[in-house]
Amino acid sequence: MNKSITDLPKDILLDDDTLLSHVTYSDSIKTTPTNLTPLQQAVILSECIHHQWTNPVHRLTTEELEAYIEQVLSQPQCWTVQAMSLYLRSVIQQKRSRTVERSMMQLQELVALYQRPDPKASQRQELFYSVPLPPHWISEKELANTLVAIGAQQSAIDIYEKLQMWEEVITCYQHVGRHAQAERIVRERMKVEGE
Repeated sequence: MNKSITDLPKDILLDDDTLLSHVTYSDSIKTTPTNLTPLQQAVILSECIHHQWTNPVHRLTTEELEAYIEQVLSQPQCWTVQAMSLYLRSVIQQKRSRTVERSMMQLQELVALYQRPDPKASQRQELFYSVPLPPHWISEKELANTLVAIGAQQSAIDIYEKLQMWEEVITCYQHVGRHAQAERIVRERMKVEGE
């Protein structure tokens, strides 16, 4: 089960002078980290996802989810579990101004992971059915959504066009004031769909 740490998805560090990347405790509180197996980490991620789906979207819920995710990320062992943890953290952090840049860089790294030949498929498939790792196109869509959030509309347009997400392409063109191109896409889509 112990794989080389270099084969696992890279955790992008937070580049912020005010916000800490990880939870740190004062000297008066001594904590001993619990060594978790990859299967236990997968169960924690499942609980995290369940918690996300069954609770309202709220800052407190987000903080609770991040605690689960940070515990899993503190002990990288399994490719699938690490990738899912990084994906979840990126999706959660894309809504905050202080963490949106790390979210974007992490999603770029995750999208690039799918195109690399290493590690082997056997390592990527370990606990595959235990963790709901999203398909490549979902990661790309989240990356495009993050790019829109930071104002990189053209990069988002390129991804949305590749994914054939025409409504998002049109919205991005309208945001950047390229109404003629938005209209052209609407007309093309109407012809294709026979309207």
